[in-house]
Amino acid sequence: MRKDLCALCGGEKEEMVTQIERWRDEKLYVFRKVKAKVCKKCGEIYIPAESEKAMEEKIRKAKPIEVIKVPVYAL
Repeated sequence: MRKDLCALCGGEKEEMVTQIERWRDEKLYVFRKVKAKVCKKCGEIYIPAESEKAMEEKIRKAKPIEVIKVPVYAL
């Protein structure tokens, strides 16, 4: 069986559930419990197409389960 390797560093990817942040039209959306593959070596996240589609659908149609305030800083 061929190992699933990271395109950036060559590290091995493992399936896990993670949190993803997306910006759309100057709004930040946070998605929890997203199934993805994450590189064990560099942390790069690989999101399957079905998860990407589900996130886009939620942005367009779903009511959020929670709304949070996010502090913003300038450097």
